[in-house]
Amino acid sequence: ERNRHMHDITKTGGGKTTKFILPVLYNDCMDPHRSTIVIDSKPEMWRKLARMTSHYNPDKHIMLFNPLDRARSLSWNILSKIEDDTDCKLIANTIIMATDNPQAKSDSPFFRNNALSVLNSVMVGLLNDPNETLSMPRIHQLVQSGMKQLCDWLEQHPEALRTSKTFVELARSGSQNADTIMSELGMRLSAWDLSAIRATTAMDELDIEMLIEKPSLFIVELRESELEMLRPMANVIVVEILRFLTKRAESCPGTTLPRPVSLVIDEFASALGRLPDIHVKLNTLRSRNVSIVAAIQSIAQVKANYGDDGDSVLAGFSTKIFMPPLDLGDSEWASKETGQMTIRFQTSSTEKKKKMIELFASMNDSSQEQVQQRAVLTPDEIGRPADNISTFFMPNTQAFQGHLVPFYKIPKMLKQITEFDNDEDELMLRAAPIKFDEDSSPSAAPGVMPGGSSQSAGGLPPGITNTAGWTEDAVKDKLEEVKKNLDWDNTTGSAKKWWEAFEDENKHRVALVLRLAEELQNRSATITEFFLAYVYSNTDNIQANLHYLDYTRLKKEEEKRKKETSAKESGAQQDKIAANQ
Repeated sequence: ERNRHMHDITKTGGGKTTKFILPVLYNDCMDPHRSTIVIDSKPEMWRKLARMTSHYNPDKHIMLFNPLDRARSLSWNILSKIEDDTDCKLIANTIIMATDNPQAKSDSPFFRNNALSVLNSVMVGLLNDPNETLSMPRIHQLVQSGMKQLCDWLEQHPEALRTSKTFVELARSGSQNADTIMSELGMRLSAWDLSAIRATTAMDELDIEMLIEKPSLFIVELRESELEMLRPMANVIVVEILRFLTKRAESCPGTTLPRPVSLVIDEFASALGRLPDIHVKLNTLRSRNVSIVAAIQSIAQVKANYGDDGDSVLAGFSTKIFMPPLDLGDSEWASKETGQMTIRFQTSSTEKKKKMIELFASMNDSSQEQVQQRAVLTPDEIGRPADNISTFFMPNTQAFQGHLVPFYKIPKMLKQITEFDNDEDELMLRAAPIKFDEDSSPSAAPGVMPGGSSQSAGGLPPGITNTAGWTEDAVKDKLEEVKKNLDWDNTTGSAKKWWEAFEDENKHRVALVLRLAEELQNRSATITEFFLAYVYSNTDNIQANLHYLDYTRLKKEEEKRKKETSAKESGAQQDKIAANQ
């Protein structure tokens, strides 16, 4: 049963760590043959398990990866096992999907898809260049080197240029849409803005091939406070591990790994977000000797992340454990899964008010047997049982209920798990923090921004005023001057009211208003145009609205060209008909 996919559904405080996750991990750590990968979002498992495993199971290989901890973590080049263009495409798509914001309608397909194309091209170029190393820090460095430098690099790598030529031509033409694509891609890679993350993902101190070669414990720590920023990286890590294990299994006899490998994920939904195609992988991983153990707080989390694929994800976990207390929706879902049963019961009635003449007649008592259907286990019996019993769903077995014993009630397990759970006994894998010297040689020449335009004084793009040291009145005067170029005198109605409200809301940050006005001036756009972009983008983010404005103007230009072309073709056709007559 340990090689099956298992899913635990328990609300916060229900005991999923003490009753389920820790007992599973304890047995995995003691297993002399199994390899285990732990995605720990607390993080707490390293102190509890690492030293214990090295003491009681010394043959087990132990690895730690924490992208923000240079003092404790090993450095791991996440992309080191990528072998071909198909792998590049998968990981590039994973990065873009992991950084999508479903609530932000301003994410236009044009900029998103072009960012994906450029990212894929850079990865392919690095993969096929023997003098380069394919790694996320190197990709981040190229993207941040500037428009001109990136285009030069792409043109020097034919494999990369094949899928990015359109972008390069767009950039060479001076189009602001190329700047927006670069900004979009930079945002997608923002996790690597931190030097700690670049250091911990640059080198190959950690090799996931060890998971196959010998029994291993690999813990991936993600700080809960930084989870929003680290979620795309966590997503990429899990997808890359599963891709590597699947591909590695295909080269083994029987297309199955020589040892069982388990992936244990606490907070499966909130820590990772949506994993691409996981509903498909769940149905094939078990045959590769790979199993997933996941814990969530509610089924609603899975359905929110995976939408229409949510039911397929749940179905992929053949073993499910519901630990009370549960939300009503989870209880009802589990109750339906238990199926229906038929119950037989009797009803009886007795006539008490009898006439005098009936005293010597029959007693007039009656009983009737009835049949009725009900759920095998009702929602209350699953979600709110009196004895706090858990409900189990296992393949080829009827649903049943039983008690899970927390680890602290098992003396041997309690002793070994808590024995080294302190700072003094923590297992250290390195004597000194990771040393990482950033190579700036391929970077852009000084004075070039990520968007590709030359910088003006103060490190700002051309057309943007450096207001450092200015008085508030001076900034206001400059703003009034710029507004004249934004067709302010002809701005009326809702657009004018909105801009005035925007100025009032930011009356203590006039430099911010001036920056937006100059961004519009650089685009030769009006306040009315920006207001319409704000209305239809459904976001308050200024940068996102500027992206949306660029996108809508591009679409209008394309539509105008199509109409002009159509009109010319129609005119030529009419002239041809007239000539024939």
